[in-house]
Amino acid sequence: MKNALIIMLITILLSMTQSAKSQFAIEAHGGISMPQDSALNVNGIQGGITLTYAIAKGIDILTTLQYQRFVQTTESNLGFFNAKATTIVEYMPIMVGGRYTFTMGGIKPFISAMIGPSNGNATIVLTSNIGAEQRLETSEKFTTVSLSGGLLFPLNAHMSLMGMAEYLSFTNENESDKFLIVKGGIRYEL
Repeated sequence: MKNALIIMLITILLSMTQSAKSQFAIEAHGGISMPQDSALNVNGIQGGITLTYAIAKGIDILTTLQYQRFVQTTESNLGFFNAKATTIVEYMPIMVGGRYTFTMGGIKPFISAMIGPSNGNATIVLTSNIGAEQRLETSEKFTTVSLSGGLLFPLNAHMSLMGMAEYLSFTNENESDKFLIVKGGIRYEL
């Protein structure tokens, strides 16, 4: 059943791209995520895939799936006792939104806004020289808001390189984490 749904989804997407040539585009991007208002004090990695649909000249509807990961390690040495804590924080937002691309000349600046749900996971691994490893895990749901701006550098009629800066906020009733992401990517118009 699951394989049949996947095949059906691929068939629908392919038929839509044949009937609406160059209205759809797919983008892959990745970069460095820098905490702005968070307990984390290390930079992380971020990557994602975005599907766009052009509804008018310069105006796209977006849907994106992103992944962020941070690893922070702290060590304590108190004489004979040595301890190490490794914290792994991951976010996976799924967002929808819009983008406006200024269609002037060759290089095309754009701005976009997106919103959606995300899941955040944190794992803390505690190790010491006198005891067993301890593992603490937690998971929370967040509302994610993304504001970004960047440039498209056309390579040919279907492909462009992308450079952008994104402000990403994860918020729920308990906490709010904010990140500045600098990333690059590639866009392919179907």
